[in-house]
This record gives sequence, structure tokens and C-alpha cells, in this order.
Amino acid sequence: MNKAYFDRVELAKLRIIFDADRSRSQLDFVAAARAEGHGRNLAIRAWQIFRSESAGPRIVRYTDEPKPVEPLPRVAPVSVPRGKGDEKPVRIVDLVGAIRAEAALALISTGIQALDDVIGGGFMARALHLIIAATGRGKTSLAAQIAAWHGERSPVAYYCGEMTPAQLAGRVVAQRTGRCWSDIMRGQLSDGAMAAVLVPLAGMDVIKRCDEPIAALKRSADEMLARGRSVPLLVVDYIQLLADFGPDMRIATMCAVRALLALVESRDIVVLALAQGNRGSARRMRNDARGAAEDYVDVAAETKALEDSATTVITLVGTFAEGATVHDVTAMVGKRRMGGSGRAGLRFDGPSGLWGEGEGRAVAGLKIGRLQVAMGKILAEAAKADAPISRDELRVAIGMGKSIVNDAVDALLEDGRLVECESGARSHYSLLWTPEKRAARDAPH
Repeated sequence: MNKAYFDRVELAKLRIIFDADRSRSQLDFVAAARAEGHGRNLAIRAWQIFRSESAGPRIVRYTDEPKPVEPLPRVAPVSVPRGKGDEKPVRIVDLVGAIRAEAALALISTGIQALDDVIGGGFMARALHLIIAATGRGKTSLAAQIAAWHGERSPVAYYCGEMTPAQLAGRVVAQRTGRCWSDIMRGQLSDGAMAAVLVPLAGMDVIKRCDEPIAALKRSADEMLARGRSVPLLVVDYIQLLADFGPDMRIATMCAVRALLALVESRDIVVLALAQGNRGSARRMRNDARGAAEDYVDVAAETKALEDSATTVITLVGTFAEGATVHDVTAMVGKRRMGGSGRAGLRFDGPSGLWGEGEGRAVAGLKIGRLQVAMGKILAEAAKADAPISRDELRVAIGMGKSIVNDAVDALLEDGRLVECESGARSHYSLLWTPEKRAARDAPH
């Protein structure tokens, strides 16, 4: 069977789906077609053909020698101008002031010192910065953590293209309380406790996914600049969802990127965008971090074009072992504003979504970090224990990983809030007695 005949048969089946409800949108039609087993690209092409026809339904006759389906007219992508065509060249000697102006552009920190060091101090204003990772590898959690850290100090707008605003808020609560994100979303934390965590983030706004995302991002950027508080941060999660559906998603994505670049280059803001790695690059990202960052970006996908447009490109690569909750991840920096590349060792706690440096320590600057949460839980368990308790028993009791429990115990020992008691072959830990408690214990009854 030749391809033209196969296409006509498929189009006939798709027309039945189209005629069932001619008022539905392209997105709904494609969803209905895919539910019947049709391909997305053919469904999009069929919808465009059906919508462009002014006549009613036509009968498709199955013959051995059908007429070939006429190709769709090629529609030129909408281009976003980056300058007027009549601009005159500038003498290079007159660019001294421009160098000074760019050197004075503000940098915003990620809240993770190891990551700041490798990208040149932070994300620069008037530039697009990109984080690429495979599905479920923590890129949204990392962006949410950076946004919350910055939201305590300056305005932040977070565009939720993938999840709901409530789910994003739940991620932030989980990161700042050390609780599992799924527990938060099941309502296992009181309203007061969640509000106490989110109140300090008064400068952080959330934008729900909409039909005109670029226009919504522009309005939000201008509103943040009008507040006059430091450099605003605009987070896009994720950038492929800014594009309209079309025959070629790579072209549609690049149109959205050009519009985003026009937005950021004309305003003193920082744009942090997330990008979805395709299946081929995702398989490579699951391996150990070998080679360079560009090895994990597929040149046949739109991620390569995004990389060319960004000032900073970070690719998250790591082994996510099945059943493990804490993962070692390498942030491969393939592009940064001063040139060169580098890498930073990070650690990602899956249940809470908290990112930290490679040694598993809490991120500096967070008021409520995972290490502090572990210390509080350990003190509570030690306080109610009738006998000294071991590290393994603590880990089981508080439901946290071995690395974070060891760090928390060491910190409590150093602060003098726990005292070490030898008991057989294992070291046990109990609360340090205060003079008042010791006096009460030793007092005659």
C-alpha cells in the first residue's frame, strides 16, 4: 500500500472524528484523534485541511490509484524583530560605554554556592538562562527553589506551564519543611503551617498557563519592574509549552524563544527557562556524567536551538537509582556569560524536592532547610526516648536518609545539644542534660 493511499484512508477516518464536533479546537481534535490511535502530526494536518475547506463533508473513494494529497502551503514562522533594518553601524570605539553598562548588570544568586561558582556568580540580568533535564529529574524543583530563595528578596513571577499553581506552592512548602511533596498535596500539613512557610515569599507571583503566554509574561515583567525592588526574576516552566501547536514544533518553539528574547533584552530582568530533553538525550542523561554538556543535547531537537539563544546553559545529568530517595546529580554547564564550561556536584532529595551541594548539606540562605528539619526531628525523638538511641534508630524514626541524619547528628554534637554515650559496639545519642534537669534528677525525693 502506498503512502498516499494510506494517508487518504487515515484522513477519511479523521474526518469522521472532525464531523462529530466541528466547533472544537485544534487541541481537542488532536486529543480525540490520538485517543483513536492516529498520529499527532497527521491529526494536525487533517484539522488544518478540514478547517480550510468551505464545502461540506466530501466522500473519499478508495481506489488503487488515488490522487495524491495536496501538500499544505508552507507558512513562514512569525519573526520577532531584534532591531530596525535602518540602524547604522556603530564604531567599535564608541562601545566603551556599552561595555561598562553590561559589566554593571546585576547578578542574582541561585542560593547554591557551588552552582553560583561554576556559572560566574549567578544569573545575569537582560539574558535568558536555560536548565535542560529529562522528565522527572528535578528541574522544576530546582527552579522552584531558586525562585523561592529570590522571592524573599525581590519580585519573582513563575509561569506554570506544566503543573497547577497549587502544585508549585506545594513543592515550595515541601522543600522548606522537609516533608514529602505527595504528603503536602494530600493535605497532611495544616493550613497555618503552610501559610507560615509561604508568607515570607510575598514577592513571588504565580502565572497560570494561558492561551497567550508571552503577553502574560510581558505584563508580569512590567508589573515587577514597577515595584522598584531589585532585579525581578521570571521563570518559565517549561519553554516548549510557550509554543503554539503546529506542523513543526521546532519552528513554533523558536518563535516563542525569539519573543522571549525580545522581552528580556529590553528589560532589566532575569529569565530562567526550563527545557525538556527529548527521549534520546534523556537516555544519555540517565548515565554517569561523562563528556561535556553538549553531549546531552540532541542536535535534531529544539533543545539545540534553545542552547544557541541562551546565555547560560545547565544540563542536569545523574544516575537515579530505582528505590533511592537521594540522588547525586552533576550540573553540566556548557555555556556561561564569560565563556568556558564547568560542572558542579549537587544532591537532589526526591521526596521533598530539595537541592543542595554534592555533600548533601542544606542550601545556604534558606530559613528552613532540610538539615534544620532533621535536627529538629532528632531532638524530638531523643527527648521522648527512655534510653540512648542509635543513628540507625533515628533514621528509621524520622524517615530521612542516612547522609542527612549523620550531618544533623554531627551538628547537634558540635552544638552541645546531644551527648555521645558508648553502649557496646554502637554509639548512641541522647539529649544533653541541663544543670536544672540534673539537679532535679539528683535531688532527694
